[in-house]
Amino acid sequence: MSHHTVSDHALSDHTVPRELLVVAALRQVAGTVGPDPVERERMRRRVMAEFPSVVHEGNSPVLPLRASRRRRWVPGQARGRLMVAAAAGLCLLMSLSGMSFLLSRDALPGDALYTVKRSAESAELGLTFGDQPKALKHLEFAGDRVSEIEIMANQADAAGNWSAGQGKFLRALDDFDSDATAGARLLTGLALGGHPASLSELRSWADQQKSRLTALRAALPLPISARLDSTLGLLDRVVARASALSGRSNCVTITSGTRDDLGLVPARDACKPSAPVDGTSSAVPSPDVTAAPSASPPSGIMLPNLLLRPPPANSVPVPAENGSSRHSGLPATGTPGGVLSNPSQSGAQPLRPQPWRPLPGHDSPQPAAPLPPWILQPRLLPPG
Repeated sequence: MSHHTVSDHALSDHTVPRELLVVAALRQVAGTVGPDPVERERMRRRVMAEFPSVVHEGNSPVLPLRASRRRRWVPGQARGRLMVAAAAGLCLLMSLSGMSFLLSRDALPGDALYTVKRSAESAELGLTFGDQPKALKHLEFAGDRVSEIEIMANQADAAGNWSAGQGKFLRALDDFDSDATAGARLLTGLALGGHPASLSELRSWADQQKSRLTALRAALPLPISARLDSTLGLLDRVVARASALSGRSNCVTITSGTRDDLGLVPARDACKPSAPVDGTSSAVPSPDVTAAPSASPPSGIMLPNLLLRPPPANSVPVPAENGSSRHSGLPATGTPGGVLSNPSQSGAQPLRPQPWRPLPGHDSPQPAAPLPPWILQPRLLPPG
């Protein structure tokens, strides 16, 4: 065992100097083979140029970091991202608004979503055009207030606590009065503008709402009942106004020309019926006058076209030597060359003209008598 230990020490003593010589030789070679300071600076500048975001001071060896992309700002991409974010926010807002609107339909006065419900009703009323649709929309909202009062009355009666929710009843009654007054004012104006049926609709609606509120009056506490009496009085006024205007619809004077919160006020004088309008004319008929024959032909009759079928050659009378006329189809006259018979002569019959004859066709029969000579046209001269 001691022999091996001595041999190892002797081997190590010979190896260490040789290793030291190798290290010294490598150091000498490294000084001549490696890049000089100029080459190192050039390579450093090249590396830093490829990574401009790396900031380094000094000559300590630092690994270059990856350049940041946040400095590369492109206007088109930024604008697109902004539009996408805005669209997403708008969709989120609309979805939340729609959900709030759906949840607020059953909201009652005093609930958190009741303000949203009333705002939605105001927006719906603003998007309604025309006096009659707006009036009906006001009456619809007023009926919703009565439904809310019925629900709150049932809830308070079941819980046995009326003192905590009296303000909600008063608010609902105020809103009912506002909508009922606005609807009545519009419908009474429409009745005088050519829609008399609106008065009967208003009267029936007021009677229905009065019946609903009267049924609740016994269950309400005294402060709310006193306020409810004012609303019932308003409905009585609406019924009376509609009945009065409807009763004076056939009078000369319907309104007094003044207005109040319910619209036009009916006249108070005695009703004078207006003159009936039967649509007949009061003009005296003129006596029958025989009209002179018109120069134009009657409807459905066509003038004969003599150019299509020229008259025969002997249509014009030619006086003969013995004083008689030789022609085809014309009566003889007493005077040479006469065309018409003399009415002064005895037994002579005047020739009656027949100017309106249908246009003869190729297959139509010849007329029984020729046309009078004064409407005949002369024959066309032969060419050449």
